[in-house]
Amino acid sequence: MSSRLRRLTCHLFFALGLAFISVSHAQESSDLVFAQRSFVDTSRPIKKAFDFPGTPDRRIDVSVWYPAQAASQSTESLPLVVYSHGTYGFPGNASHFVSHLVRHGYIVAAPVFPLTSRESFTGIPMALGTDAPNQPRDVSFVIDQMLVDPQLGPLIDAEAVGVVGHSLGAVTGYFLSYGAQLHDPRIRANAMIGAGDPVQAVLSFGFGFVGVQHAPVSVPALFLSAEHDVFANLTGRPFAAYSRIEPPKQEILIAGGTHVWFRDGLEKHPEGRNPDCLFFEKNAASMKVPGCQAPAALIDPEVQQAITRSALLNFFDAYLKGDKTALSALRGLNKEFPAASIRYEDR
Repeated sequence: MSSRLRRLTCHLFFALGLAFISVSHAQESSDLVFAQRSFVDTSRPIKKAFDFPGTPDRRIDVSVWYPAQAASQSTESLPLVVYSHGTYGFPGNASHFVSHLVRHGYIVAAPVFPLTSRESFTGIPMALGTDAPNQPRDVSFVIDQMLVDPQLGPLIDAEAVGVVGHSLGAVTGYFLSYGAQLHDPRIRANAMIGAGDPVQAVLSFGFGFVGVQHAPVSVPALFLSAEHDVFANLTGRPFAAYSRIEPPKQEILIAGGTHVWFRDGLEKHPEGRNPDCLFFEKNAASMKVPGCQAPAALIDPEVQQAITRSALLNFFDAYLKGDKTALSALRGLNKEFPAASIRYEDR
């Protein structure tokens, strides 16, 4: 891979303490509530980046969604899932599966990572990939603060915490569970979407995880991979990371799927090629990016999103709610969606 291609890919895919808490407004619809929080970790800084001067502490803004009935009546505590966005992403860019989880009884919290989100208060013009090693600790810190939040904490089942991430957010989640120095034992289920091989990704793009050792722990895992995911395929073919970790684990490979169709949006390439390639065509038209040279047999993006929603709900129901029928449904997903093939292994 050329150095320029490496930089461009990094930009989009990977390009893949004590706290002060402030509470923002909440908005309620008929079935879910949206709230915002700002958590400030006084033990860690945000480094200088672009025109942002840096700060001695680390502010993490968080979007939170939870079922409306959880706030209006006495119910059992609910599982918490933390969603991590991808490179230069934002919390609301995966609303199709976030809202699906919430409507099925989950609280979802989504941090704005200070130096990799387009919605960060830092105002960065692009993601700074070298800040990625701080993001697993950001997620752990968000979990800390959610559990003690006066309003939200009582709604959360502290024994049922999961994480889901897309792209760089999936890399964040990988090291949160399987990085020895970053491992958070509270994570009971980890879903990684479009992750490629996180270890190869950080080695290829110099993200600073070098030296983080592998933790041979058993954390239930779901990898959601797509056949034509240009960005993930640049860092490792499907099942590379799956092969490395301990069971229970499952990986779903979506035939004809792409990287961008996991999250919101149904953008298509005007010439029938992979929509993942639009970034490279805009920024590096002369480069030959693997998978971008010819039209491909692609899935309907709405079907890819439906597979994603179903897989995530069944996965978290199985491992955070103990629903055995959900595990069977997850592993039989291809009966409803023939484009989804699954590999799995139990203890």
